[in-house]
Amino acid sequence: QLLETQLNYFEEALNEAMAAGCRKLVVIHGVGNGILKNKVCELANTKYSLRFTDAPHSLYGWGATELWLL
Repeated sequence: QLLETQLNYFEEALNEAMAAGCRKLVVIHGVGNGILKNKVCELANTKYSLRFTDAPHSLYGWGATELWLL
C-alpha cells in the first residue's frame, strides 16, 4: 500500500511538471532495495516513454533519478 501511495504521488508530480513545461524532473527515491526506483523507471519508460538516468551524485547524493521530459 505504501508503494502504491508513493507511485501515485510520483505520477501527480510528473503530470504537474509536464503541464508546467518543465524539461526534467528529479525523483528522490532514496537508497534501499530498489523497488521504488525500478517502478519509477518502469512507469517513465512504458507509460510515458521518457528517458531517465541516475541523478548526479554530487548534487543529490545517492538515491535519485533524473527524468527528461522532452
